[in-house]
Amino acid sequence: MFSNRMNPWFPVPTPSPALPRLLAMVIALMASTAFASDDRPENAATSELVKLVAQKALWPLQADGVESHLQTLGPWKREQPIPEALTWVAGASKLATRAEVSYATDAKKRWSFVGASFFLGAADLDRLYRELNELIQHQIGKPRWTRKGSKGQAPSTGWRLANRLELLLGRSPVDGEKLLVLTISEPQGGPGD
Repeated sequence: MFSNRMNPWFPVPTPSPALPRLLAMVIALMASTAFASDDRPENAATSELVKLVAQKALWPLQADGVESHLQTLGPWKREQPIPEALTWVAGASKLATRAEVSYATDAKKRWSFVGASFFLGAADLDRLYRELNELIQHQIGKPRWTRKGSKGQAPSTGWRLANRLELLLGRSPVDGEKLLVLTISEPQGGPGD
């Protein structure tokens, strides 16, 4: 018969005094690895977005090149509410909350680039702003201008791109939206325009 008591012929092993320390080190290593891996994708995605968007030679992007040149932002949907306006829209992806690239017809009825906007969100928008600013400066140089933000708002910063275009980093213009936006367009009245 079997009993619930331990067999006296087999001694119970005693844990090594080093086991609790080893276990604590393993737990600490796992926690630090988990924290690092949680932090890394956001930084990698931000860096990848800046490398994609802050290319002087990319802009103005032709209307038929949006899907191929910006494919890493996910699937794009073509919207044309009126014959003279075209907007390519991408929803949430690993790189941006949403993106839009807009065109209007010119005098010769060809699509002319109007602007592009790439919206990003984060729990700490100030940190995201500093990170984006630093990445853009590393890629294309010092900004052309910077405006201080109003109380509690991130500042706005603008860089010159090719063909009279400008890259703007600032808060989303949509009321109540807690996002930053990277916008590529002709200058919109910033300092020194």
